[in-house]
Amino acid sequence: MKADQLHDDKIEDIIQGVRDLRDADFHVCNHSEWQAKGEPDTTEDTTCSCNEFDAVIDQLEELKYNEKQKGKR
Repeated sequence: MKADQLHDDKIEDIIQGVRDLRDADFHVCNHSEWQAKGEPDTTEDTTCSCNEFDAVIDQLEELKYNEKQKGKR
């Protein structure tokens, strides 16, 4: 297997790991919990924390894409 493919596979493994953490039972998204309660008025933080996981995934996908672009030069 080529080094580039190993690199891509490793990034994909990390991306999947981040997705697994985001979707794990111990991760409770404040926004989802708030919606499940019928979206009541509250002073609590109802920000969706899933976006933080998704931002890391986006950065890893960008890294993978940029590395592929460098290889084409």
